[in-house]
Amino acid sequence: MKSMIRLFALLFSLPMLASCMKESQVLNTGLVYCSSGNPTSFNPQLSQTGDSLDISSQLYNTLVRLDPNTQAITSGLARKWHVSRDGLRYQFELRRGVTFHKTDYFTPKRTFNADDVVFSFRRIIHPTHPFHSASGGVYPFFNNTQFSQLIKSVKKIAPYKVEFELHRPDTSLLANLATEFAVILSAEYGEHLQQHGDFNQLDHLPIGTGPYQFKQYLPDNLIRFERHWEYWEGGARMPQLVFDITTSPTLRLAKLITGECDAMAYPAASQANVISEHPDLLMNVETGYKVSYWAFNHDKPPFNNAKVRKALAAAIDRQTILKAVYFNTGVASHGLLPPTSWAYNPYLDDYAYSPKLARKLLQESGLKLPLSITIYTSSNPEPYNPNSFKTAEFIQRDLQKIGVNAKIVVLEPHHLQSSIVKGEYDTLVSGWSAVTTDPDNFFRPQYSCNAIANHTNTSRWCSAKLDALIDQAVKQNRMVPRIRIYREIQAKLRDRLPLLPLAHSLQLQAYRRDVHGLKSTPFGGVNFSQAYRD
Repeated sequence: MKSMIRLFALLFSLPMLASCMKESQVLNTGLVYCSSGNPTSFNPQLSQTGDSLDISSQLYNTLVRLDPNTQAITSGLARKWHVSRDGLRYQFELRRGVTFHKTDYFTPKRTFNADDVVFSFRRIIHPTHPFHSASGGVYPFFNNTQFSQLIKSVKKIAPYKVEFELHRPDTSLLANLATEFAVILSAEYGEHLQQHGDFNQLDHLPIGTGPYQFKQYLPDNLIRFERHWEYWEGGARMPQLVFDITTSPTLRLAKLITGECDAMAYPAASQANVISEHPDLLMNVETGYKVSYWAFNHDKPPFNNAKVRKALAAAIDRQTILKAVYFNTGVASHGLLPPTSWAYNPYLDDYAYSPKLARKLLQESGLKLPLSITIYTSSNPEPYNPNSFKTAEFIQRDLQKIGVNAKIVVLEPHHLQSSIVKGEYDTLVSGWSAVTTDPDNFFRPQYSCNAIANHTNTSRWCSAKLDALIDQAVKQNRMVPRIRIYREIQAKLRDRLPLLPLAHSLQLQAYRRDVHGLKSTPFGGVNFSQAYRD
């Protein structure tokens, strides 16, 4: 416990906290969250990592939100909204009196209004915007959803009313605006930084409207937040929040057990039983909108042959992977969409495990054996796969039974991403973590032709006809026609098999028994605004 006292003494260096403070006094000042790594940015618009998503809910708000229980779109910074009959205009009426953070580096002179919404989204869609190229100028989520191609304009109608005009109807827009990426920034802060030429500071010293405000960041060590006392939904329950950056899941669990952390990020699948059986710990389990898969690079023969892809898929015992890799923290995948999705197609045949069928299909394809291939994979656990390397090993073992020799290439995430950009792999053990419940967030990034250039379509297979169906689905404003189109899409993908879905992982959140009010979502974020300790 001495290490805990030293940690808090470092973090909460306020006058009232003398060096001789009792442990009980320290415990009452805040919560400690064992996070998994350094954030790539303090602005989620520029990131798609879980560490940045965890930060998002503390610092920022969005126009609309997703109710985690009903999956309905609810109000956020927008009180209400109206969609035009043709589906091309979305008008949002904004809340009044919402305050931005007041910090050592910026003091706002006004409250939130329409200018902030316009600033936040024009930065993304307009290459000539002063802040568009700041901090690298790459917006992964918005690129994946083709946001800039969809939005024709974002304009201020009145001081507290904004309008999004679209090039085409898209019923997934509200779901995308409800993600943790679509945060609202301060236009006033942007103007201040522009005058001083400090454009990148917008994303590294954040100003938002969320329940906590930024105080301190020590890379590889900690991030410290303080309560935003004027938060529009009421102040956070605890005045202090600390992210203890702990990359090792084993060490995160050790800190959770000893009480050095109140909650931990991304428990390993192998830790689930330990957590559930420990008397001082609790674990939330959410149905995850995540899928792991084995992708075939269509640009490299013979993987452009559907019969070869089907043969390789038939050789894989996915049930063994589910048991040996996921440790009961995943469910079998019968397609890209999880069974909980409203667009899931329950009528498709499963991917049968049959080495006999695999050998037959290879023979029919005319391919000469033995065949040598590569399987690229990440060295790190991912939200959709707790052990990609182990998954690749099981695939390698199964392929040997049908005369296919597979070499596993394990790379650090940034090196793997470089190989994906270059298309160097034959096959790839990877996956996808959706950030909305809308099926478009699965199909467009994974299968559209534009997604090849964005490097999320890792099979590099696409079809103009499938693209047309994906676009047609989001033009529908009625649920039944959308479901019908998505079921047709899934049937076509089942036939073409650009990739083999493996499993849907569950979203785990571990915390100490005396912590209450902690909110998590199936998409990976965590919210401490109402969290407190007994």
